[in-house]
Amino acid sequence: FLTLVARLHPHTYDFVAFIIDGTLGFQPSRTVAVVMSLLPGGKDLLTIAYAALAYGFPVLYALQLKSGARTPVNVYAVFLTSALCALALYQLCPIAGPAYAFGTDFPLRLPEAEALPQFQTIIPVAARNGMPSMHLGWSLLLWMNAGYVGRWARAGFALLVGLTVLATLGLGEHYLVDLAAG
Repeated sequence: FLTLVARLHPHTYDFVAFIIDGTLGFQPSRTVAVVMSLLPGGKDLLTIAYAALAYGFPVLYALQLKSGARTPVNVYAVFLTSALCALALYQLCPIAGPAYAFGTDFPLRLPEAEALPQFQTIIPVAARNGMPSMHLGWSLLLWMNAGYVGRWARAGFALLVGLTVLATLGLGEHYLVDLAAG
């Protein structure tokens, strides 16, 4: 489905997001990517953290069943509802991420933000699931709901939130503005 969004919306707001991130005086995704590439196993950690989110909802659901805790919402209903909302928002603000917008130039040879056009641009086919960042949104939802099953679960999901922020930026999947919207 995300590839269909790319075909429906060949133009993206990637350059706009890049320019907005640049107003901070640096590019957060570039900074995280470069720092993590200097650490032994840093990129591997980011890749694992990015993929680990897929296991978050089943793990939290199993913990809820095991603890017998009554939660105000079903985590799968939250997941499905947020996914449907995100799919609608992807149509309004298609963004792929700096790794797709800049290709092999990410993260070391990024252009100056001032050199980019301040409007939509066409980038190669890639999922337009940048705005909002559901990786961050879902990790936050997991963290918020983990409090019903105990402190250790909440601490574990807090770690997932932090690693997700680093992974989404460092792998070039998102801009910081995407994370703020997610």
